[in-house]
Amino acid sequence: MGCALSATAATQPGGFVIGEHVFYRGAPQQGWSGRLVFGASGQVVYVTFRGSVAVMFGGGIGRVTVEPLELCRTVPRIPSGFSFDDIMYYGGPAREYSNGDAIQFGQQGSIAGLCCLRGDPPDGGQRLAVLFPGHRMAKALQPALLSSQPPTIPGGYSVGDRVYWCGMNWTFPNGDRLKFGSEGEVAGRSCVGDGLDDRRVAVSFRGNRGAVAMRLPEISSQYPVIPGGYNVGDQVYYAFPNWKSPNGSTLQFGVRGKVIGRSCIGDGKDDERIWVLFPGLSYGCICLEQISLEPPMIPGHYNLGDPVYYCGPSRPVGSSDQLLVFGSLGEVAGRAASGTQLSGQRALADVAVVFPGSLDAVDVRLLEISRGMPVIPGGLSHGDRVFYCGGDRAFGNGDRITFGSRGEVVGRSCQGDGQDDERVAVVLPGNRLASDLRLEECSGKAPPNLLVWLEERLAAAERKAACPTPRRARSRSRGGDSLPGRPSPSSLLALVEPDASPQASRWGDGAGAAEEPTADSSEVVPLSVQTPSRAVQFEGLAVIGGIPAASPSVAGAAAEQTSVITELAIVRRTALAADLGDLAAAAQRAALAQVELGRRSGDLALLAELRRAAEEGAGGGGGDAFLDGSWQQELWSCANSALEEVAMPQVLTSAGSEGDVFGQLAVRDWAKARGFSEIVGQAEELLQSSQLPDSLLQRQMADRLSGSEPESGPEAARVVEQMQLLLNETYTGWGGFGKLTRTRDRPDEKVADHLEVECVVHLRNKESYLNYCIRRQVIACEMPEYSRRDWNVRTSSSASLSSASVSSPSSLSDAGGPGCGASPHSGPTAAQPPSQDFPKSPGEYPLSVLDPSFNEHYLWHGTGPAEARGIAERGFDLGQAGSSRGALFGRGLYFAESCLKADEYVRPDAEGRFPLILCRVTLGHVNYCDAEDPWELRESLRFSCRHSSGEHHSVIGDREKIRQTFREFVIFDAHQAYPEYIVWYRRK
Repeated sequence: MGCALSATAATQPGGFVIGEHVFYRGAPQQGWSGRLVFGASGQVVYVTFRGSVAVMFGGGIGRVTVEPLELCRTVPRIPSGFSFDDIMYYGGPAREYSNGDAIQFGQQGSIAGLCCLRGDPPDGGQRLAVLFPGHRMAKALQPALLSSQPPTIPGGYSVGDRVYWCGMNWTFPNGDRLKFGSEGEVAGRSCVGDGLDDRRVAVSFRGNRGAVAMRLPEISSQYPVIPGGYNVGDQVYYAFPNWKSPNGSTLQFGVRGKVIGRSCIGDGKDDERIWVLFPGLSYGCICLEQISLEPPMIPGHYNLGDPVYYCGPSRPVGSSDQLLVFGSLGEVAGRAASGTQLSGQRALADVAVVFPGSLDAVDVRLLEISRGMPVIPGGLSHGDRVFYCGGDRAFGNGDRITFGSRGEVVGRSCQGDGQDDERVAVVLPGNRLASDLRLEECSGKAPPNLLVWLEERLAAAERKAACPTPRRARSRSRGGDSLPGRPSPSSLLALVEPDASPQASRWGDGAGAAEEPTADSSEVVPLSVQTPSRAVQFEGLAVIGGIPAASPSVAGAAAEQTSVITELAIVRRTALAADLGDLAAAAQRAALAQVELGRRSGDLALLAELRRAAEEGAGGGGGDAFLDGSWQQELWSCANSALEEVAMPQVLTSAGSEGDVFGQLAVRDWAKARGFSEIVGQAEELLQSSQLPDSLLQRQMADRLSGSEPESGPEAARVVEQMQLLLNETYTGWGGFGKLTRTRDRPDEKVADHLEVECVVHLRNKESYLNYCIRRQVIACEMPEYSRRDWNVRTSSSASLSSASVSSPSSLSDAGGPGCGASPHSGPTAAQPPSQDFPKSPGEYPLSVLDPSFNEHYLWHGTGPAEARGIAERGFDLGQAGSSRGALFGRGLYFAESCLKADEYVRPDAEGRFPLILCRVTLGHVNYCDAEDPWELRESLRFSCRHSSGEHHSVIGDREKIRQTFREFVIFDAHQAYPEYIVWYRRK
């Protein structure tokens, strides 16, 4: 067959030399004495001058001359998870070969090796050699064309189905062309191999040479219709503000274009858009509201490019920090984007204007612009500071204006009722928006009766402190000493104040002989606080020697403290603005007195409300925006410290009765850091009684804050298995559509067949966990008896959870799952020793015991990889609430019983994995909402849970009932959810 080359002279591809041991990886072929198949090994005999290699194979095959690409020096492997001789099915379009062979969609074959033809890459490329019955030779096919199961075509199509092209006219690099409405025939599955083949179909169009992979939204079984009644070739005009594209070109208001097809994006909104070609500007996918058949007109007889001045109050522009200031000069850029009237409602704006420094046009009403420089009535100027002299007012967005408040003039009124020249726009402290005030309500000096009014506000604060709301009254009626798991007053105060005598737990004058007053005690302890002009009498807000002290009239009662703090904050801020420093300091001391009242009375509910008021002091979350600066920080620090000191003995008691080792460790570490030696001792006793091995205790002691460190050890597979079962059971909707259930929050129409767990991260964050346990204690105090109902939450009733999370002597958290789910009235008990044949420590077996008496459940939360890791490290952040795709039931934290719903909000990491967080969530008293359109109710729903006068702790939005989609579970306190597991999964 040709002369052989010496080993030293061999320079052919592969560099094989005589005597070298090699393996065969090509398609089967006949040898001298037997059949040569994939994986056979042999020894190089010689190399031909053409570069072929003669190999002597064992096993009776004999000598065979092969190509260098068909050989390798190590045992060959077939890529993409296939193996030699695997049965496979062809999923591509029909193919015919020059030798008469043909393969059809769905035809069965077997893997014969790798394709190693001349011209293929040296590593064998990605093509496989597949042998079909009746064929003389194996066929070289891409792995994407093959599957281990009979293939199905996405979209419910079958081979031969007639379809139509819905997009614009298109020309392919090979010269094939498509026109809107072109007819084709389904030829098989898409086999591009980029992970998106389940969203495409292979179609052969008439007149074209080969099948093309088409996305499902790009084809239709019916002849396509362009939305809006348009036809290809219709002339339209762009009717929105000037828009600058990423490539630098500008689409100007009024430019003429031509309709070229319908939108095929596939996001559920294709019926609202069409493709339009604009001469010199390429083509664009345009919403129907952005175009018109007639040349568009700008309201107010303005023309494109006209200079205008902004007359309205200064306000932020878009999502940036840029501020649109009264008197700014801009340029008309077209009709306002929000100018279309819908359902008979008044247009939100009329004209789009580009102002200096802004990238996009700003929508304004005609009343907010003028051709000349605007003037503020009353001789006032932008930036002037004025006092408000009118009556108190509150607005639906949470803003309020109170007598004596001092604000800043930011523009003129633009209501268009004929009285704008009698009003001025003023931004008052703590408010989100400017308020239109009448000129007679504004003054450059403090009102003469301001001091008397402030004293009356202080008296109002006292009255509110003495009148508890229903939710707070429940806490008082149950008695401070009967809070869940709470020690007696004497033992509690001994823990909180180690040096205090037992008499310190009683209210009175400090003599130790006074009896605790009843809830309806009318005894009053007055106090005088000197102001610049007179003494102000405080009743029930006592300050003794500069240290706040509780008075009997409100001792033990959790009053409506958010409102009380608001009253005090109003007094403080108004007094500071009027240079009444002593009165401002008195209001501040009175607020801190409420903290001390909660501390001494052991009133968790009161302290929780005070801490929340301070957390919202900057205006976040719609809270008491009158709190500010150092006072907010001081109040939060005092309230948080008092809340922790009162709650930790109760949390430890619950952790002991539950056998919650993680909770015991968390309380012990907290007490060590703050020097509460008695609590440390009690925690150590409980830990010793747990009888857990030292290895498990050590494992519990360290925080686990990484959101990407999976479980390890012998139980890792068990954790993954249980989470997989939970995903399988909850990957559906219960409104009648099963896995086909989806909402507008899903960015595309594709839903994975199933979710496959790759790993599970079990989080241990002591700080987040203690905050969760404290919040649970508060809710247990506030829960009305009638609200303890079963909401049939599917995650909790799942078979994969129900056997593990029931509260029973043999429940898994007896050995230390992070749980504090004791019965609300259980007393302190030592942990039961764990079962020797069923270890149940966190990381050994996943689920914790839950307490249904105050609606504690496992629920899913979907998010992105970076956000998941942030939640693992810092817990949930209510400041980020509503930053995702929607907040239909108010700005809060949203959870789902269906992982199909939570999957709508996840994003992949660099490896293509998605994170779902499994959280313990305490719903408490649920505000059930089945309104068809809850958008207008969202603030009241939030108020019912956030404000102390509200009755509820969470909202269940029943869209399953109304829209046959999903129920949504919403909380408005970040401490009400504990992120316990991050489940990393892939969509399949």
